Amino acid sequence: MKKIRKVIGMILSMLMLWTTTVSLAAEQYTIRVLNARQNETYRIYRMMDAVANAAMDSYSYTIASGWDAFFAEGGAGKDYITMENGYVVSVDEARIEQFGKAAAEYVRTASPSEAASSLTAPSNQTIVFELSSPGYYLITSTAGTLTAIQTTPQSKTVTVTEKTLNSVISCEQLGTAGTTVMIGTPVQYQDRLTLQKGALNEILHLDLSDGMSLSQIDSITVNGTPLTVDTDYVIVNDPSDDTCDLHIRFTQDWLDQISEPTDVMVKFTVYLNGDAAAMPEVETMKTWLSDGAATVTKPVSKTLSTLFFDLIKIEYESEEELAGAQFELFTTAADGEKIALVKDGEGLYHVADPKEKSAENFTSAIIEAGKARITGFSSWSTVYLEEIKAPTGYNKVGSRIEISFQNENRENFMEGTTWTEDDGGIGVVNHKGALLPDTGGSGNTFFYIFGGALCMIGGILVLRLSTMEKE
Repeated sequence: MKKIRKVIGMILSMLMLWTTTVSLAAEQYTIRVLNARQNETYRIYRMMDAVANAAMDSYSYTIASGWDAFFAEGGAGKDYITMENGYVVSVDEARIEQFGKAAAEYVRTASPSEAASSLTAPSNQTIVFELSSPGYYLITSTAGTLTAIQTTPQSKTVTVTEKTLNSVISCEQLGTAGTTVMIGTPVQYQDRLTLQKGALNEILHLDLSDGMSLSQIDSITVNGTPLTVDTDYVIVNDPSDDTCDLHIRFTQDWLDQISEPTDVMVKFTVYLNGDAAAMPEVETMKTWLSDGAATVTKPVSKTLSTLFFDLIKIEYESEEELAGAQFELFTTAADGEKIALVKDGEGLYHVADPKEKSAENFTSAIIEAGKARITGFSSWSTVYLEEIKAPTGYNKVGSRIEISFQNENRENFMEGTTWTEDDGGIGVVNHKGALLPDTGGSGNTFFYIFGGALCMIGGILVLRLSTMEKE
């Protein structure tokens, strides 16, 4: 009997974050869970039965119904306890956390018995389990948190506190791209995750608005050492059970190796796609951590936007809008790379993104003006517009036109059909071609005059010769 009391004394010391004590009262046993998380379901299972003597100063533990396989030879719980003659005589205190996790996994996969009780927290609050018999209990929740709880005759009510999500996340942009960028330009971010010892089911979420696309996950490192995909973490694209575009789930085997607060650096690259909004509208990237349930860190948001310019083709004399011209865009004033474009609709174009340019049979659109709006440029950048076809009857502009963005759109506010520089946008003026004579212009007149002069001279000579002959 002394040996059993010693064993129970050891069990009482298994408090850490997973253990506490529950009273062995004669009628009712109460376990209160403080800070229960909103919308999480908590279940309690009796792993061991407790029996006390009349004086309530000596008691013993036996395996509860449904748990024999867990504690039997070859079972996941066998390595954590020592039994003699059907009684639990010791528990591996140094591995009590692993013991609780193994028991929770057994519940998840083997369903050893119905939960003694199940409660869902409607909000962050205290929930109370009312139990009719003493024992050693396991509490699980939908987040995966667990608590191994033992009953003793010391009190009627035991209180445990739900572990809060101590993980921390921050996000910063790397490089010099800024927040107003050209469609298709890679923009790199870095998430810093601080994970704590005992972390469970940690998932990094990434959600992008429609005008932003993920290029790739560049690296996931701890102290500069890369983690191993599918061993330390798993990447899930478009998870069916989530509202984000991607999540990175850290494996529990890797999380169990964390012995102190650990910074995980996650680098990833995004770009604005063809659906990107132009200033003042923005595209948003959100990133946050969760532990697999409703509990999350506050999302961190980053925004990107792009710029546009309005092109207006103008007739020189009337200063009115002139249709029929065609244009292309380039990166430099001479030669340079042509900027690929996509036509969105009548008079609407955007810079092609990488996915669009790599599509089969892609051909860059040609800007047709009249009036057109072209979207997808970065702040403080310069592009060059080249007229490749003038309206019929007009001369083509001879050199490329420089278009600069000072962190603002080059927007046209023209009312009606007449444009001035005060109306904004990029006005391109065409001159009418010169009207040339059908066969050389003034050259015909010269020959007419010259011919007439010859005729006159000829006539004078004839008259002169005729007069001389008469004389």
